[in-house]
Amino acid sequence: MANYLIRKNNDNNIILKQINYEFSYELNPKMKDTSTIKICKINIFNKSMIDDLVTKKILEKYQQIFKMVYLYTSDNNASGDDAIMCLGEIEKLESIIRNKYQKYLSIEKYKYFMHELYALGAAVNKKAIMNRINNTFMYDEELEEEKHHTM
Repeated sequence: MANYLIRKNNDNNIILKQINYEFSYELNPKMKDTSTIKICKINIFNKSMIDDLVTKKILEKYQQIFKMVYLYTSDNNASGDDAIMCLGEIEKLESIIRNKYQKYLSIEKYKYFMHELYALGAAVNKKAIMNRINNTFMYDEELEEEKHHTM
């Protein structure tokens, strides 16, 4: 497939140049119907711009997951199902980063996101373990109270 670079110079002339790059990132923009030119696909070839776009996409998902984990860890009545849901979303974003975005990210950003997701998963696991310990402790206390009442 041929790729073209469209550039407008100072004389209001449009310059069309065919380019062949091995490394590109493809976008499908959401266009409004009022636009006179319909753009279906955009290829970006600048590596730093690709890195920034991918980082923005990942940060949007990361913030959603962070809110979910925060709500789970701050809720005293959170269930095991909530933990499973949080861990599932963390794992999903990890696999998306590994399989889809790793080749576009700098090594530092890749390591940063994977470390942050690991930390979120550890926080969820810690909360789930604490909930299980508290539930077991409360159950044991109830059994002891029943024994004393039946005697």
